[in-house]
Amino acid sequence: MADSNVKEINNLVKTVSKLKSLGPKSARRIVLQLLDNKEELIKPLTKQLAEIYKNLSRCEICGDYFSIN
Repeated sequence: MADSNVKEINNLVKTVSKLKSLGPKSARRIVLQLLDNKEELIKPLTKQLAEIYKNLSRCEICGDYFSIN
């Protein structure tokens, strides 16, 4: 596979494979699908993840998520 030595792809695969039930092969398929659909998937996903990171927190007591804004 030509993209197997691309550092950015490998780093993202390692991160995605940390999600429960996803191994390296599934993570690579997800990453390549994202790359093949940059405008449709990566742009909105990036924006949504940034919003979640900035605006949501987890309750230390019950474990539920809540908006901090």
